[in-house]
Amino acid sequence: MTISIAFSLLLISSSLTFARDVYDAGSYAGHSYSDRDNKLYMFSGSRYIRWDMQTGIMEKGYPREIRIGWPGIPDNIDAAAYGSRNSVSKYQKIYIFKGGLYWRWSVSKHKMDRGYPKKISEGWPGVPNNLDAATFSGSRGPLAYKLYFFKGDMFWCWDLRNDRMDRGYPKKISEGWSEIPNKINAAIYSGEGNLHWHKKLYFSKGNQYWLWDIVPDKLMDGYPVRWTESLKIP
Repeated sequence: MTISIAFSLLLISSSLTFARDVYDAGSYAGHSYSDRDNKLYMFSGSRYIRWDMQTGIMEKGYPREIRIGWPGIPDNIDAAAYGSRNSVSKYQKIYIFKGGLYWRWSVSKHKMDRGYPKKISEGWPGVPNNLDAATFSGSRGPLAYKLYFFKGDMFWCWDLRNDRMDRGYPKKISEGWSEIPNKINAAIYSGEGNLHWHKKLYFSKGNQYWLWDIVPDKLMDGYPVRWTESLKIP
């Protein structure tokens, strides 16, 4: 339940309350980024926040209403994921999932693509409805250019280069992501850069998250950690 792309200067107590609601509910958008815009968008109910992944700080002016910032995207989404940066049909897009439908948002045009929503079964054959989470895997390492979908104790791997499901899926989460729990709330790619939190996958459940290092393909030491221990609010 992505996330998938962090909150006017509100009172810190108000921002913290909303942030904790987001982390506890786990409705996240997947991470979207470009050379100019390394941002993380998180959705909860009818609102969203934007996080600057270069500074690790939530931006001023949030939360905002989804209907204003993302016209056409529904409230209470299940999951969202970014589709990388290359010039292929599923790239440079943000995919929003809810129930049995998905919406495709153009990053370059900042608007909904024509003809959406569509059925998940039409655009992503084999991917289930009512997802728990979805995430882009990044452009480096053994997981490069994949979209991962999570539901219950299972996950699915979609090859973005070839626009198809990888063979052998779905698989148990315990097979591909040891120590990551079932029924996660969110999965988030942390974006490109040289800071310690970049090129990582965040897996969230309740008020905790697990940090997966993509290049060695393993869980980092010291996790899980509570989200409220990591909040940075302006």
